[in-house]
Amino acid sequence: MNTDRDPIYEHELEKHIDRMIRILEEYRITMDEWSEKDFLGIERAFQILAEAMIGLCRYVVSQCYGLNVSRSREAADELRKLNVFSRAEHSELMTIFIKTGIGFRNVLVHDYLNVNEDILRSLIRERKYLFIAQMRDKLLQIAEQSSGE
Repeated sequence: MNTDRDPIYEHELEKHIDRMIRILEEYRITMDEWSEKDFLGIERAFQILAEAMIGLCRYVVSQCYGLNVSRSREAADELRKLNVFSRAEHSELMTIFIKTGIGFRNVLVHDYLNVNEDILRSLIRERKYLFIAQMRDKLLQIAEQSSGE
């Protein structure tokens, strides 16, 4: 099932994810030199990545499968049930969401004092943000295929 796709929305998501990855790649190069301002930029980049991925999951679930979800995690869970995400992909995405997505967003919105800088360093050192780009590409391909383009 596919209602009308929104190519502008898709393009904006793609653009924002690419930009945040470029920014995080730059931070990766200078890991030993981060200031307090840098940590704020890193937090914001992860927040935008997480929000974009959550939005894209919801978009694909709605556009391609005609399902509506109310909670952020539900969209990724539905994509797992539909075999869009493998068990390993879903697990990796949930790990990232917990560290930088749903949980990270809640920390940013509700409790700025508990952002763990060691977790941010680890995520950047391991380049976990690149997985978001891989899943983005997969979901956009599914949206394109479901529209018959």
